[in-house]
Amino acid sequence: MKKLGLVCTSVVIGAAVLFPTQAQADPNNPCFASDMGAGVEDKSSHYNWAASRNADTVANNLAGKVAMVFNCASVTGDQLAQAFGQISSLIARSAPDVRCFSGDQGVLNTDAAGHEAWARTKSRQQVRDNLAWKSAAAIRCLDPAHNRPEMFAAESVMLARVPGGAPSAPVTPPAVGGCNSGYSLAGAPAARPYEQMMFPWTAPANHPRRDWIGIFPKNVIPADGKWIGWGYIADGGCGSMPLNAPGQPGNYDAYLMSDDTVKVLSGPVSVVVNP
Repeated sequence: MKKLGLVCTSVVIGAAVLFPTQAQADPNNPCFASDMGAGVEDKSSHYNWAASRNADTVANNLAGKVAMVFNCASVTGDQLAQAFGQISSLIARSAPDVRCFSGDQGVLNTDAAGHEAWARTKSRQQVRDNLAWKSAAAIRCLDPAHNRPEMFAAESVMLARVPGGAPSAPVTPPAVGGCNSGYSLAGAPAARPYEQMMFPWTAPANHPRRDWIGIFPKNVIPADGKWIGWGYIADGGCGSMPLNAPGQPGNYDAYLMSDDTVKVLSGPVSVVVNP
């Protein structure tokens, strides 16, 4: 994994986040005392802010929020390692092009546990600088129409939740075929190895934050623990989960599962990877 250079670090870590203050955040959260907007968990607020800014502004804002969280004394090393793993997986899924990261193949690993394990072997500053670097690099690589503000908003909410976050109403993502009150998972179109696949899902609007979608070898049940790729679904009642296709052509299964467990809520749905 690549480390942010010292010169860039001093610029990013000192950058003002400048998030709009009208969204409500927890006034007792010391991590975001210098910018209360950074602690807001309302995804749509972050999305709307980023949609009207250029790449450098959005990238510097996101790197500044990474610095706020990692420099906050009340956040434990365990919290930071877990957050690093989850956000690194988000970055890998959002910008699956090694050219975005100067050829660093490690950034494209979607395995959150692998990133977390790496973080536990490094200093707090090393982990902070690595995450700030690849967050900004991904933002600069994504198209401004949707993918850039979408990744910015998703990571901003994840960062806001690390030290306890802020109260907010559930945010409903853009509907895919309409929302309903129950769980469902739909299949994604066939793809080639490592291409991004989109899995439409629905869930109760107040579903657990760690409900997740995983891809497994064909006819392997989740309880066997042999997932190939995975990600947490977003807040709200429906959305579409981006996951990279497995690296080998063939047939696979995808499941929607409950709250960091292997309890199946919906699925399997068929996943086809073409040569």
